[in-house]
Amino acid sequence: MARQLRTRIYPAVLFALSLGALAPAPARSQDASRQERLQAIARLLHERITACWNAPIQKGARAETVKLQLAFNSDGSLAQAPTLLNPKPDPTFKALAESTLRAVNRCAPYPELTRYPELYERWRLVTLNFQRPKPD
Repeated sequence: MARQLRTRIYPAVLFALSLGALAPAPARSQDASRQERLQAIARLLHERITACWNAPIQKGARAETVKLQLAFNSDGSLAQAPTLLNPKPDPTFKALAESTLRAVNRCAPYPELTRYPELYERWRLVTLNFQRPKPD
């Protein structure tokens, strides 16, 4: 089962990653080192996407989660366009979803991922969750 790594992305949005849902579990002696490298990949993607993201300012917006799937080539380039996994007809949601898609595309490619070739099967397919917190 894939592990969820959570970090902050932009003051108003939570960012979660699922790395390699189908990859085999590592041996116990390798767990700590592998987990550290997966966290480094999560930080790397967080920093890159945050730098490219211009979140829409939406007064009175509801708490929403935008779920994207990214497929990477071994050189860190996108293997295909990011896929929105939870489309909704709501215009506020659409604006948030489009901003996340633009950020991922604007930052591409991600050559820093090639620092972890032994984990390619884990970062080849990534699910990102952008979650707007509930309004105060």
